[in-house]
Amino acid sequence: MADLHLDVHGICVTLESDAQEFLKYATGSLSHFKLDSPSDSDLDASIEVAKTSDHSGPPSDIRQLGRRIWKGDTSVYYVWNDLSFHASENDYTIKIHASIAEAQKSRAGRLDPRYLLFNKRRIDRTLTNYLVAKRNAIDLPVLALLCGRRGNGLLHASCVEKKGHATLLVGLDGAGKSTLARYLVDSRDFSLMSDEFTLIHPDGVSLAYPEAHRISNSGLKLLSKSQNQSEGKAWGKHLIPLDHGRVTLEAQIERVIFLSIGSESSISRINPEIAISWLEIFDNFLGELPQYSYLAFLPFCQGLAFKNREALKHLFLNTEIYSLVQERGRIGTAVDLLEETG
Repeated sequence: MADLHLDVHGICVTLESDAQEFLKYATGSLSHFKLDSPSDSDLDASIEVAKTSDHSGPPSDIRQLGRRIWKGDTSVYYVWNDLSFHASENDYTIKIHASIAEAQKSRAGRLDPRYLLFNKRRIDRTLTNYLVAKRNAIDLPVLALLCGRRGNGLLHASCVEKKGHATLLVGLDGAGKSTLARYLVDSRDFSLMSDEFTLIHPDGVSLAYPEAHRISNSGLKLLSKSQNQSEGKAWGKHLIPLDHGRVTLEAQIERVIFLSIGSESSISRINPEIAISWLEIFDNFLGELPQYSYLAFLPFCQGLAFKNREALKHLFLNTEIYSLVQERGRIGTAVDLLEETG
């Protein structure tokens, strides 16, 4: 197995995999945290590729809680379509073993239209499996450790930076967070910090967690510089690779922008109390943070929602907060309004 060693804002990770393509995919997002030599790990993750989706099953000493999940005293086993995850907590280290079922190749000839259709679907299925494996075996555990052991807050939000100041883009799925972030990077001289998850240090500094952008079909039509960069689809959205020369790892947060879609673009200030209530509603509806995942059954992850809220509330009380309504298909107008706020 090949391995990759990372230091993500003080959390040390060892990743092993027998799948070179998966390591290439993971490295494409995590290379900014790469270490040249191993160190004592907070997270040991191993990813293997299996020929079939017939999972080996959970260890015999844990009990089944539901159709997809089993739990022991310090371990949990979770199955998602082509993938299985076995996570355990041992002293100070989290260990996760994941298995990915390999998407099968088409038997049709290369000139057969079925070959092209089948293998496009195969590429998309493989990318989706890679994304889910990385999310559950690396991203969510690392983010949970950064909250639990470092006292950071965590938002399901995009984040961009310009001239040392970070702007957070918060919203529900489909509100345009990733599209707006990519537009600002492509066209307005911003750098990317995060696409899906943004860490908030208690002193109001944003800590980056850069990933490839996931952009919808309609969003990609608005991004002239990124339209030909799609590597395929994962979870139904185009994967647009990082521009590694346009990534910033830390910046002081200047603005928080809550995004929504409307019939006309507009922007307005909102007070911290409203922002905090919106945040709670968004998080509960999305359910995409570590405390809502299979990791919630491990002792280290329990109580994280309580621990990191204070950092977020402190941020909202000391930052400019806006509601930005975007007219569908008119991203330039929304960006002009955003830039009027500084």
